[in-house]
Amino acid sequence: MYTKCKHQKNDVCKMYTSEKCIQKMYTFKKRGDMTSKKIIRVRISKQLQEEIIKEAQKKKKRKSAYAREQLDGQTAFKDTNLDTVYQKLNNEIHSTGLKINYKARLFNTYGALNIDSEIHLLIENIIVELSEIIKLLRDLNNSEDEILSEEEEKKTSSFSLAVDEKIYLKLKSNAKKLKISTSRLIRNRLSNPLKYTKTDILILKKKIHYKIYPIISNIEQICFQYAESNIRNIYMEINQLNNYLEKITKMENEIMFCLQE
Repeated sequence: MYTKCKHQKNDVCKMYTSEKCIQKMYTFKKRGDMTSKKIIRVRISKQLQEEIIKEAQKKKKRKSAYAREQLDGQTAFKDTNLDTVYQKLNNEIHSTGLKINYKARLFNTYGALNIDSEIHLLIENIIVELSEIIKLLRDLNNSEDEILSEEEEKKTSSFSLAVDEKIYLKLKSNAKKLKISTSRLIRNRLSNPLKYTKTDILILKKKIHYKIYPIISNIEQICFQYAESNIRNIYMEINQLNNYLEKITKMENEIMFCLQE
C-alpha cells in the first residue's frame, strides 16, 4: 500500500518517486515491495548540489538514483581490479570472441573440411583471461575506512531523497562509529563519489554473461559441424571442445559467485 501525501490528501499517492512527494519525516512502501523507505533531508552546499547533478547526468541517471547508489556504500572489490576486469572484457575477451565467431561462421557456411587447430589456441586464451578475472575478483578490498573531507562551504541548498530503511540504518550506524552526524556522513559520501557502486557490479555480471554466452554458442556450433563431417577421428576433437565448454561454464559460474560479494 502507498501512504497519502500532503499534496494529495484525498487520494492514494501514485507519484511516490516524484520530487513533489518527498516530505520530511514520511515513510512509505512500494506496492508489492515490503521494504520500508525513509526520507532523508540534508543541507548541502550549492557547489555539491551542482556536482551531484553533473555526475548524475554523466551516468545518465536521475540525481536521486545516483545519490542512493553512492549512499549504499562501496563494493568489496578494488577499483583498480575492476578497471582491469572491464579492460579484459572489452579488449582481450572481446577480440578473441570475434575470432571464434568468425571461425563458427566459416564452419556454418562451408562445413568442417578439416580440424582447425587455431580454435584450441583461441579458447585457451579465453580460459586464461577468465582465470585472471577470477583472481582479480578474489583480491578483495579489506579497507572499510571512511575518508572524511573538510566541510568549509556554506550549506545553502537542501537535498532530499527516499532510501531503503536498511541503507538508512547502515548510514546511522556508520556515522555513530565515526562519531559524526548522519548528515555529515551523507554529505561526505556525495562529495567523494565511488567509482564503482553495487549497481555497477550487477551491470558487470550481465556484461560478463553477454560476452561469454556467444563464445559458448559458437563453440557448440563448431562441435555440431565437426559431428556432421567425415573427418577421421573427429570425436576426439569434439570431446576436447566439450571439455573446454565445461571449463568455461564452470569459470563463469565461479565469477558470478565472486560477484555476489
